[in-house]
Amino acid sequence: MNEELNDISRVDLLQIMIYTTLRQEPILFLRFKISIEECYNEILVNAQEILNIIDKTYPINHIFKTKKFVTDKFLFSFSYSKFICKKYLNNTEMMDDYINKKLKSMNKGVFNYKSLNENLSEFSVFFYIFCGIYFKSELYKIIDHLDYEPNGSNNKKYEYTFVLKDKTKLNFEVKTLDCDPFSKDAKILKDINLKDGDILGKAYFPNSNLEDFIDYKTNGIVEISSSYRQTNRNIRNIKKKFETRNDKDINIGVIVINYGTSREEFFSYLLNDEYGLINVQDFGNIDNLVLFSMCGHTTLMMNEIYENEHIFSVSINTDRYKKDIFNSLRLDNYIIKDGKIESRFYDFKTEKFSLYKYIMRNGFVTIQPYYIEDNIINDELSELRDIYNDLNEISKRIK
Repeated sequence: MNEELNDISRVDLLQIMIYTTLRQEPILFLRFKISIEECYNEILVNAQEILNIIDKTYPINHIFKTKKFVTDKFLFSFSYSKFICKKYLNNTEMMDDYINKKLKSMNKGVFNYKSLNENLSEFSVFFYIFCGIYFKSELYKIIDHLDYEPNGSNNKKYEYTFVLKDKTKLNFEVKTLDCDPFSKDAKILKDINLKDGDILGKAYFPNSNLEDFIDYKTNGIVEISSSYRQTNRNIRNIKKKFETRNDKDINIGVIVINYGTSREEFFSYLLNDEYGLINVQDFGNIDNLVLFSMCGHTTLMMNEIYENEHIFSVSINTDRYKKDIFNSLRLDNYIIKDGKIESRFYDFKTEKFSLYKYIMRNGFVTIQPYYIEDNIINDELSELRDIYNDLNEISKRIK
């Protein structure tokens, strides 16, 4: 953070942010054999248009209205995607629909944060895939165009489809789960004065309670609810979208774990010997079921999602060609590959409950798996606090 940064206009700061990002990531313009100046100008025009739409049409309490939004890498990612989708993927509908409708996130005339969260998650998945295609593989060489909300099965539409030059279609359907205990278990938690370090627990599966596994009442543990049924329901909904298929379809379903208490519980939902969803449900024409969760902080290309294992894949039966595609998309952190459980996940076949810690420190409130050591939590929260402090300081200086 430059302590000597003078007051600066929003446009000037936007220009600095765009140019700095392009200098740091030259592949963003070199991949398309264009100059940094052309790329910069296109992104700047889009970003200004987006900010104008937000200023004029978004509700006053929308988080995009804050000064610091101009420094958010989402604005860069979205403005860049809008440029590339229009010029190289022959698609303007997707980004226009997101900024004019989805990200506005209105419900009965009122801004709805839950809806915004879902739509931001959908875009995060898209940009992760987009970066895999263009910057982490050679797949971009065989991409023809992008279809937004093309027709799927049962009079439903996919989220989007990348169409390859050989007519192969990479169909995506994304479902975001509401896993946040402060939302799902609001009635349980509202009357409890939780303190930093308090323990919470959940039993994973139907017809079971936490007391079946641990004397949680004596130990002062607060029971919260499972996301098993919600996960099962959303996999079924994804499956319905893919009930019919063509030979050249590759169907990818994504489950976004939003504010989940842990990734590990979802491994158990899938793998448990008795209740595991791979055993109780036919995945139909889903070629790759992806579990996706955000990190606390990511760089532009979202490398941390892949490297820190915030994305996992369930592949029941795929050929070599599909595996190569998944590798290019960074969708090859397998829990299950060719219908077989990867050995490092065997322990989750018997897990039926878990414990968590309530964390309230450094201005953050969150829930973490019980086994994570405090020094690791403190380091992560300190890093996030530094980032937010820098952004807040910049926002104060925007004219």
